[in-house]
Amino acid sequence: MKKSKISDIALIILFSTFIILISAVTLIKKPQFFSLSEGRDLAKFPTISTNAVVSGEYFEGIRDFYSDQLALKDSFTKLYASVRLALGDREINGIALCKNGALAARSGNTEPQIFEKNLSAAQKLTSRSNSSLLFVAPDSTRVFSKYLPTLLSKAMAEEYSESKADTEFLKEISAEPEKYYYKTDHHWTSEGAYQAYLLICQRLGIDPVARGSFELESVTKSFWGSSHRRSALPASFVTPDEIILYRHPSDSALRVRDLVEDTELGGIYDLDELSGADPYRVFLGGNHSHISISVQDNKERPKMLVIKDSFANSLIPFLALHYDLEVIDPRYADLSTIRRTDCSDFDNILLLCSEQTLKSESKYALFINSLLEKSN
Repeated sequence: MKKSKISDIALIILFSTFIILISAVTLIKKPQFFSLSEGRDLAKFPTISTNAVVSGEYFEGIRDFYSDQLALKDSFTKLYASVRLALGDREINGIALCKNGALAARSGNTEPQIFEKNLSAAQKLTSRSNSSLLFVAPDSTRVFSKYLPTLLSKAMAEEYSESKADTEFLKEISAEPEKYYYKTDHHWTSEGAYQAYLLICQRLGIDPVARGSFELESVTKSFWGSSHRRSALPASFVTPDEIILYRHPSDSALRVRDLVEDTELGGIYDLDELSGADPYRVFLGGNHSHISISVQDNKERPKMLVIKDSFANSLIPFLALHYDLEVIDPRYADLSTIRRTDCSDFDNILLLCSEQTLKSESKYALFINSLLEKSN
C-alpha cells in the first residue's frame, strides 16, 4: 500500500513537472501569428489591465494563448490523429476520410444568422443588374459526398440542406470529382476552376477561351494541402496532389498591382510559393485585400469587380483574359478599400466564395452592405 502511494506521488510530480515545463517553453518560444493547418490567426498573450482582469477577459486571453501557442502542439496533434486512425475513426480534426482517398474538409463554425446576412447582402448586390453574378463554390464534403464514410453521409446531408452551392457546377463534376477538387486540399483544381469559368462565361454572355488555347503545365506533384495539414495524418496515409497551371500566351502581359501597398506583384502566378508552406499560393501569391489586374499595354477592356475568397485565386487567370479586374477579399479589406471602390465603375460584378465562407465570414455582409450604401 505504501509502495503504491509512493508511485502515485511520483506520477503526480512527474506529470506536474511536465505541465510546468511545457507552460514555460510556451511562454519563452517565439509565438506563431497564423496557423496554416487551421487557416486562422493565432491568439497573442493578452495585455493586462484592471478592466480586463475584473471582466475576466484577461484570463480568457491567457487560456486562448495557451490553446493556440502550446509548445509541441503539432506533435501532440499528429499523435492524436494517428491514435484516432488506429482506432478506426473516419473523421479526424474535422476532416472526413473518404473511400476514394480524399480528405474532405467539413464546415467549421457556422452561424445561420451569418449565412442569412451574407446571402441577403449578396442577392441585393447581384439584383442591381444582369451583369452581376453570385457563384458559390461547393465545399469538398459535398463534392466527395458519394465517397464519404457511411456514418457521416446522413450528417453531411443535413449540414448542407440549406446550401446555396452552384448546382449546375456540381452536376458537371459529379462523375469524376477528384478531377476537379484536390484530394488533400479544400480548393478546386485548375480544371475545376476552368469548369466554373465556363459556367460564369455562359451566364454573363461572353465567349470563353477554348481549352485548346492553354498549355497545361505541371508545376508540382507533391502538393500537401490544407485538409492534410488540418487532419495531421501521417503522410503515408494519403498521396499528394499535382498542381497543374493553365498557361496562356497572354499571361506574361498581365500587370498585377497591390492597391493597398501601391506596389507591383510578380504576376498571376508566383512559382516561388511552390516551395513554401502552402503551394496553393502559386495562384496570385496568395490572398490580398485589394489588387488590380490589367494588360501592360493599357488596352481598353471591360472592367470587372471580383469580391471573393481563396477559391477565386485559381479562376482569376481565366477572367483576366477578358477583363481588367479589381479583386477584393473582404476578410482582409478595411474602410480605405471601400472608399476606393465604386460599383458604378465596373461593367460586371462577380461574387465568388465557398459555402464555408458564406456561412461563417460576417465581414462579407458588412463589406457588401457598405458598398451598397456608398452607391445609393
